[in-house]
Amino acid sequence: MKKILTLICLLFITAKSVKAADTSVVVSHQDVTILTDPLIGNTTYPMWAKFPTLGTQYRKVLMQLSFECAPGLKCGEWDYTNNVIVGRIGTKTATPLNYEIARLMTPFGFYWNSSMNWQHTWYYDVTDFAMLLHDSVEVIYQHTGDEPNTDRGWKINLKFICIKGTPSAEPVAMTRLWNGVFDYGNSNDSIEHHLIPTNVTLNNQTTIARFKAINTGHGSDSASGCLEYCKKYRTVKLDGNLVSKKDLWRNDCGANAVYPQSNTWVYDRGGWCPGSPVRYDDVDILGLTGGSQHTVDMDMEPYVAYKEFGNLNTTAYLIEYKAPANANDVSIENIMAPSAEPEFK
Repeated sequence: MKKILTLICLLFITAKSVKAADTSVVVSHQDVTILTDPLIGNTTYPMWAKFPTLGTQYRKVLMQLSFECAPGLKCGEWDYTNNVIVGRIGTKTATPLNYEIARLMTPFGFYWNSSMNWQHTWYYDVTDFAMLLHDSVEVIYQHTGDEPNTDRGWKINLKFICIKGTPSAEPVAMTRLWNGVFDYGNSNDSIEHHLIPTNVTLNNQTTIARFKAINTGHGSDSASGCLEYCKKYRTVKLDGNLVSKKDLWRNDCGANAVYPQSNTWVYDRGGWCPGSPVRYDDVDILGLTGGSQHTVDMDMEPYVAYKEFGNLNTTAYLIEYKAPANANDVSIENIMAPSAEPEFK
């Protein structure tokens, strides 16, 4: 038994040493107070962060986002869209990319205040965006909303956990397909006029690609509650052929780890829940030939609103990869119990 315990201790020490040597923690936003601007509807908080140098390979990149009530204030009241955006890479004179890499819908938090010490942390797997996260990177935190900003707000901390190592598959190219907020159900301006098929010439080393989207539905048709409170599907096509069909819907808002909230937090919604990260919409496309040309398209379920209409807030990419490094690739993603993480309590 003593030998077994010694072996376990040695393994534990070795694992901790490897983690320390192979993991870089990059902080972009530390104790930043975010408030609304009721006149404009959004505020941005750009910060420059220093990531590992270009050429460093990542096994995985996690993003940690923590929320608290702003000092001396109540927490924010409403469920607003927040975005994490890669602005510029390299220098302040570089051409802005403005690539959204993560989205959060804020909780209904007005009954909490800073004296309650309320805090919650979420993790995002942003490994698919690893090719953007090297050297100097401008990380922009965007907070939307038009509620008052004198008595409520949030304090955020944002960091990236860069785990070095051989990637499951090495990324070689990224194309942004669509980015915007588009009317849904407007017969005078169909959403398909905006979700235009995109032509892509693949990198010569590409063998697989991932369609990666951040899709949320907002607003409400007076008849059916679209697109926030109705279930509609989206399709993904490659060269006109259907590769994926999926409902834009979250059916688990009542099981949210941020509870209890005020207002309508338990109601299921069009791809999001208050106080929860927006889940990525991923579709893997296999068997591609490097250098080939393709057309990528996303369509929404045909729909005409009765009177008013909602909208689709979408950002979508095609991320290309070399052949996978191994035939099988297995990892432990989370330990849910026992766990001190708020998401699993």
